[in-house]
Amino acid sequence: MRTLVFYNMKLTVPALSVLFSLIVFSLPQTFAQKRGQAEIDSLKNELVKAREDSTRLNLLCNIANAYSPAGQVTLAMKYVNEAEALSKRLNWKKGKFKWLYASAVANYYAANISVAIARFEQVGALADTLHLETQKHLINSYIASCFIGTGKYDEALKRIEANEPYLRKTRNNKILANDLLLKGGIYVKKAQYSEAIKYLNQALGYAKAAKNLPVIFAIHLNIAEAYVMSKNYQKALLICSQTEKMLKGYETWPQYTHFLAIRAMANQATGNYNKAIEDGLLIVKIGIAKSNQAELMQAYMNLAGIYAKLKDYEKAATNYKHALTAAKKIKQVSAAYLSGLNATIAQNLIEVEQYDQAVAYSKQAVTDALDMPTKINTLNALAWTYYKAKNYEQALINIKEAARLETDNKLKITGIYGTMGTIIRDAPDKTLLAAGIKPGERDMLMIKYLNIGWNESFESGNASSMENAHRELSLAYEKLHDYRAAFTHYKRYRDMADSLDNITKKTDTKQKIARFEYEKREDSLKYVQRLATQRLNEQMKLQKAEIKSKKYQSYFYMGGLATLVVLSGFIGLNYYNQRKANVLINQANADLNNKQEEITAQRDQLAEAITELKAAQTQLVQSEKMASLGELTAGIAHEIQNPLNFVNNFSEVSTEMLTELNDELVKGDIAEAQYLATELKEALEKINYHGKRADSIVKGMLEHSRASNGQKEPTDINKLTDEYLRLAYHGLRAKDKTFNADLITNFADDLPMANMIPQEMGRVMLNLFNNAFYAVHQKQKNIGGNYKPVVEVSTTLNNNLLQIIVKDNGTGIPDDIKDKIMQPFFTTKPTGQGTGLGLSLSYDVVVKVHGGKIAVDSIPGEQTTFIVSLPV
Repeated sequence: MRTLVFYNMKLTVPALSVLFSLIVFSLPQTFAQKRGQAEIDSLKNELVKAREDSTRLNLLCNIANAYSPAGQVTLAMKYVNEAEALSKRLNWKKGKFKWLYASAVANYYAANISVAIARFEQVGALADTLHLETQKHLINSYIASCFIGTGKYDEALKRIEANEPYLRKTRNNKILANDLLLKGGIYVKKAQYSEAIKYLNQALGYAKAAKNLPVIFAIHLNIAEAYVMSKNYQKALLICSQTEKMLKGYETWPQYTHFLAIRAMANQATGNYNKAIEDGLLIVKIGIAKSNQAELMQAYMNLAGIYAKLKDYEKAATNYKHALTAAKKIKQVSAAYLSGLNATIAQNLIEVEQYDQAVAYSKQAVTDALDMPTKINTLNALAWTYYKAKNYEQALINIKEAARLETDNKLKITGIYGTMGTIIRDAPDKTLLAAGIKPGERDMLMIKYLNIGWNESFESGNASSMENAHRELSLAYEKLHDYRAAFTHYKRYRDMADSLDNITKKTDTKQKIARFEYEKREDSLKYVQRLATQRLNEQMKLQKAEIKSKKYQSYFYMGGLATLVVLSGFIGLNYYNQRKANVLINQANADLNNKQEEITAQRDQLAEAITELKAAQTQLVQSEKMASLGELTAGIAHEIQNPLNFVNNFSEVSTEMLTELNDELVKGDIAEAQYLATELKEALEKINYHGKRADSIVKGMLEHSRASNGQKEPTDINKLTDEYLRLAYHGLRAKDKTFNADLITNFADDLPMANMIPQEMGRVMLNLFNNAFYAVHQKQKNIGGNYKPVVEVSTTLNNNLLQIIVKDNGTGIPDDIKDKIMQPFFTTKPTGQGTGLGLSLSYDVVVKVHGGKIAVDSIPGEQTTFIVSLPV
């Protein structure tokens, strides 16, 4: 899976957990416990009874402060507005302080961070003039929390450290515990984990002294999170186990959801994916019940990350989509994070080849990118998505735009030129021309850009990027037939890939085991659920039937009596008619037995004839398949020529190296001799590799020629068509060296994968190509002169039908036999040169097996066109 790292932002599950732990779990809960509805009702009753305006103002603010932590910010603001109006009427300075404070807290809980900061600054100034020292330091803590939520960690530290002397002097354990909790959280985000744990343990002591249970929970969870982020997962799980016992009976508190999220991260990191998924699903359930979008987003992000680790990219994409839906409803989620999330969804969709959706999410990522580095990165991602979808035109447009923006803004973004080099390497000539690149410039540009991409990956130190760069360069040099350079990059690619494989091998094994166990458990749960539902339905049906039966039982009894009376009258008449009918039946049975014996004799004769006919037909079909096998075998020689050339080239290089090795040994230069021996070994390994490659080509071609298992599979129709065209052509050339023809291919770039049996469709194409070559060859023999044989093959998508069009300028087909060519055993070839089954078998494969169509159009003496249409 291609990983995209965005400028100043890594979109990972732990990062998002840290980002929202402050907003969702730590902030408000550390300053005020949720008040129950009973306490709110009590405050409202006091408000009804209150007569003095100052008392009413205090109660209005207290009710607002009770509603805010409970998440009912709209109700809180209603009471804040009433308090504001009353305060202005009283012109009471302390009243102004109270309603401004309540307003700041309400905005704080509504995640309107900028408004909350402005309000708290106003309240802090009032507290200073009113000499409210404790309240002033509490407000400082709130502002520090807001700064942490917006990533301004240094400003937050200044506020916290300014608070500490006064709080220690006055022994205000409650606020001090909160401040140290926030300070520890800042050091977690700064990746200074030992400092973070030190301050969190200090906070725990003050929180226990203040007996502030919500803060105690929050501190334990932040310590566990610090251990997760420092990769001390066992210690994190131990803290989670201790915290779980403390949280018994507090499952409705937000700290419980925070605990589940941290434990899920730790279990995921240690390979316990089943437990991580269970915790993630539980967070989803809690988030839905509480309509808490932040908790939902975090849960879906965790689940998506786990499924991606298990390489279940479809489920990963689904959960990332759920996370995106929740994120859009959270005000403090920036457009940059939405952009990264859209890009991540696109990456997972690419892995399951859902390119249309991937393009849509990549485009949205570009739209959401507000800063220039993120925009350039998302354009690069969009270009790569189009490349994977084989839409090279759009891929080039977007990667060129990314490169232009990088140059114009004097930025250096890793990955752009590597993507550009790969696209230029594989794009068709006509696409390059449309983009202003001459086909002759392809080789120079692709090597230039791929080398820039490698240098960037080397400078960044990203091992995965360097591995990919070596692989792309190896493919590029092999395309240029520069086998020494291709071999060098291929070796480096394999060395890096083997190194990364060794690192992840144990994790991959755990992932496979975990995925198997989870799917087994998931299947078991689904079965139990279906069984329970089925039993419940059966019970309901039985109950309904019993009620209905009792309702109509009395009617059935009365109806039964009436029926018996009527039946008794018919019994006598029926007995007489039955005796008469028995006589007629016996006579008919005798006649039927005679007829049956005659039919049985005829059936046996027909069965024997059908058996003989099927045997003859099987033999003929096998003969036709063997003829196709002969054509394939003739073409194999051309296919293995390239690896054999590679073997020959490296054999020559090895000979030269041996000569140089002997010379160095004679000179006594052991170091140089050892270097040459190493190079010689690598060359011999490459010879062995391409020898095996030739062997695999032979086996692959023979696989095509054997009978298939009848299973349809996604197939690249362009690749299959091109392969059999070359085999048919070189098969005929193997029989007659004088034969030559111009081969013209027009393959559509954006064709979807076709679901087909590739071996069977290969035989269809082989028959069509052989017929086309036979027709142009016969015409060449007949008229000679300036006649030039041409066979043109095209692929296209027309009205949801994949079409393969084979056109030749050969002898054509007379109109009077055009309707017969698909019939079994009909042939226009001389006796001994054709079975007459080729087109008949092709018709059966296309129409009966694949549900498609095969049509022919011909002008006698000029040309013939066959069109094979297959449903997508």
